[in-house]
Amino acid sequence: MKSLFSILLTAFLVFSVSSAAHANIKEQLDAIEGLTATEVIPSPNPRYRVFDIKFMQPEDHFDPENQAVFSQRLVLWHRNSDRPMVLQTSGYSIFSRGLSALASEFDANQIQVEHRFFSESVPSSKNWALDNIEQSAADFHRITVALKSIYTAKWVNTGRSKGGMTSVYFRRFYPNDIDATVAHVAPHSFSLEDERYKTLVSDHIGGEANAFCRENLLESQKVLLKNKDKIVDRVQGDFDLLGSKEIALEHAVIEMPWSYWQYSGPGADCSNVPTPTANVDDHINFLFRNNDPSGYSDSDLEGFVPYYFQAATQLGNPATSLENILDLLDFEETFKIGSYVPKDIPAVYDDALAMRDVSQWLKTESERILFVYGEFDPWTGGAYEDVRAEGDNLRLDVAGKNHGAQFIDLKGEAHALAYQKLRTWLNLPVDEDIMARDRQRAIDGKVPERRLQTLENKEFEFQKSHRMKL
Repeated sequence: MKSLFSILLTAFLVFSVSSAAHANIKEQLDAIEGLTATEVIPSPNPRYRVFDIKFMQPEDHFDPENQAVFSQRLVLWHRNSDRPMVLQTSGYSIFSRGLSALASEFDANQIQVEHRFFSESVPSSKNWALDNIEQSAADFHRITVALKSIYTAKWVNTGRSKGGMTSVYFRRFYPNDIDATVAHVAPHSFSLEDERYKTLVSDHIGGEANAFCRENLLESQKVLLKNKDKIVDRVQGDFDLLGSKEIALEHAVIEMPWSYWQYSGPGADCSNVPTPTANVDDHINFLFRNNDPSGYSDSDLEGFVPYYFQAATQLGNPATSLENILDLLDFEETFKIGSYVPKDIPAVYDDALAMRDVSQWLKTESERILFVYGEFDPWTGGAYEDVRAEGDNLRLDVAGKNHGAQFIDLKGEAHALAYQKLRTWLNLPVDEDIMARDRQRAIDGKVPERRLQTLENKEFEFQKSHRMKL
């Protein structure tokens, strides 16, 4: 039997080694070629050391003759090198430093990655052909290889919306880099006008209980389109990209039901949607609350052009029902994803070749992916389908949630199943006490404050403030 002194000495040595690794993280980062790390002081979270990182990436990973590089922005949240690592992406810019639900719930390290062509991570050549899922996946691969020299425990990647899509694409091209994936509200489209979304939003979203809500939204669109002359002067900004504020107004009205379901939802009785007999001002105010036409201005769209380019060339886009309002539209021919790409940027759709390739991989080779969707989210119309069942993959839907749905919102058995899977994938203890606690938390419905401040929530609120179809 070990003496108390022996036990204490062992504990001290383990603590000392762990502390030394924690203290030396800056030196370890500095030793990685092409990486420059600047510590954020004071740390946003006292349990973590946080570093803003610039990581040099090839502009073109697949052309050895092209030596051009660019600086990609990362944010590292260092907990301890022996903890799991969460690789997180928004699929866009880094909107905010923050811990994802995965890192927060499971006390993990985290690396946030800004997608190429966004914000601070733009290749100097601005060769838009390099803004594609293969190049992005290669960016993630180089980051993972570099940081695995420090973080040797399990790696899981995650993201919401386009970030969830990006996480899946990384797994498709580099399946052995990451142990598992959590993709929140990630759609998968097969044309520039994928009809599955149109059917959901027009006829099914919210179920039979909210049929009148869908009808009221349509009637509100008609009222607004009949009163465009009373609204257009309230629209602020420059609209060179779309063509005019009149076009922006029409697009905002067309997409108003989508934005409503994506960011708001019907509540208990859909009373937040004006009835057909409400006065015109009520409908106008509803439009500006739910899908402000000014959000289609050049200044608002400019930062998302890399997404619109990807949607127009590889990712695809939802179809939207126009049949019931077509006679009230003046610019229906402009309502297409290509209108959001500047005319001097060539954007040719690949006829869903990239997305079908991803689908084939999901059906035949994918492993350990958790897909989470929201009941009221219109993007659920394009949920990933036919994922390999024997690959330990699963899909879980969050009742009553919209495009902000996360795995931490799951209840009951779905919550227990998700946490059991995640603990297994992260190689963390799975015992009855822990599972009982998780089940009770799901039943109680109590949400700790830190769970309200997840990075996913911050990203959702940022996108909600712009009310864009992203």
